Amino acid sequence: MKNISFLLVLFFVLCMGCKDAVGGICCKNFPSLGDCVPDRDDSPDLNGKCWQYCTQECKGGICKKDGKSHVCHCYC
Repeated sequence: MKNISFLLVLFFVLCMGCKDAVGGICCKNFPSLGDCVPDRDDSPDLNGKCWQYCTQECKGGICKKDGKSHVCHCYC
């Protein structure tokens, strides 16, 4: 029983750092941020809105073509 309890605690501790596991923002598009402009809104040098939003939890973001418009997409 001790081994099972230890493994469960270890599992939960490891998952606490895994933001993608429970509805994180990484690997997703965000049309709610509005249209974006490539090379401007995904630029870390210009504090682009996609970049700023996505770096809260992910490795950054890009302004990605989605149909006829561009949307922010957070890196995986």
